[in-house]
Amino acid sequence: MKFLESLLSTTELRQLDMITYLVGKHHPIPCAEVFEEFSISETVFKETLKDIQARFKGMTITLHKETIDMQLPINYNLQDIHRLFLRDLEVVELGMIIFRNPNLNDLELAEELHISPSTLYRRVKEINAILKEYDVQIETNPYQVLGDEKNVRNLFLRLFIELYPPLFCLTSLLKHLLIKLRKCI
Repeated sequence: MKFLESLLSTTELRQLDMITYLVGKHHPIPCAEVFEEFSISETVFKETLKDIQARFKGMTITLHKETIDMQLPINYNLQDIHRLFLRDLEVVELGMIIFRNPNLNDLELAEELHISPSTLYRRVKEINAILKEYDVQIETNPYQVLGDEKNVRNLFLRLFIELYPPLFCLTSLLKHLLIKLRKCI
């Protein structure tokens, strides 16, 4: 499991897994198969589909009485959908806000994220449990990422690489070309 996927809530992980599963089928499948695969009820299934549809307006979800089919938007592949999904997560938004605006207090950060301070506290506690593995923590009031500088840099580098891999590939290529150019001059 990638770093960002380890930070997903159960609901978010189910949404991402369901997209992967349904798109991978390439044809309509029985809804009962999905219920069984994910050990969910019809109600949870429909709620999950509604959330996916709200998140990805261009995705086509065709739900018949007993079958479902999911098609990606034109010019998108599953990797694109995964990346877009991860960029849209509350935990990513939290990390980016703290990265851009260190030293925000509870109310300011909760307002930025459009959540209650108690939800913010709960999410930070969950995230910190995972970040322990990286020897990094989110400190509260004011909010900032604490830990050895090397560990904090590695954490954000990992975050950016997972969110923007083409950018990092391009950056690496440009660095390589610049080094070669310098040798020629």
